[in-house]
Amino acid sequence: MRTRACAKLGDALLATTSTDFFTTEEEHRRFAALTRAVRLRRFGGDCYNYCMLALGHIDLVVEAGLKPFDILPLIPIIERAGGVVTTWEGGDPRSGGRILAAGDARIHAAAVRVLSG
Repeated sequence: MRTRACAKLGDALLATTSTDFFTTEEEHRRFAALTRAVRLRRFGGDCYNYCMLALGHIDLVVEAGLKPFDILPLIPIIERAGGVVTTWEGGDPRSGGRILAAGDARIHAAAVRVLSG
């Protein structure tokens, strides 16, 4: 299992379960800015999206409103596959909240710049 290399947001495939979990206008605005920068976005999937990322089938997963138990089991899977998991601002994801997972550190950094406002 290995994430895929993807250096530019313009080449990235992004997934989220639903924008219904974005509760503020600011979250919707930041997510919309990121979706304009990527090649393709898909909805649905829940935790399956993170496994797709770890397998190298997609490049980014963006979520909001996660509980620690939603993300904690997925962090080692993604990291061992070569990916990065943080909050939208690049912080520790273990408390849940707004989560960004990326298969490549380069698009992770670019996505943090967009999502952190």
